[in-house]
Amino acid sequence: MTATEGDTVIIIGAGFGVAPGIVTMDMTVPVSVNSWSDTEISVVLPHLAPQPHIPYVQVLSPTGVLLAFQDNGFITVLPRLPARHR
Repeated sequence: MTATEGDTVIIIGAGFGVAPGIVTMDMTVPVSVNSWSDTEISVVLPHLAPQPHIPYVQVLSPTGVLLAFQDNGFITVLPRLPARHR
C-alpha cells in the first residue's frame, strides 16, 4: 500500500510519550500531527519529492530529543485505510 501527499499516515511504535512532539520526514520536512499517544502517532503526509520514495521518518520529543526513527526498526509507518477497509 502507498500513501500520497495529504493522506493520513499512522506511525506505530512505543515510548513516544503522551505529550505531542515533532515528526519530520526526510530529515527536514515538518509533518502536521493529528493525534499523539505513547504507541501511535497520526500525521498528514506532506509533499516530499516528485517521485515516490520511502521517507526517512524521525519522531522527536517536545524538547527535540530523538525518540525513534524509521530505519532502526522501532517504528512502523502505515497509511491509514479508508473507513470502508477497516
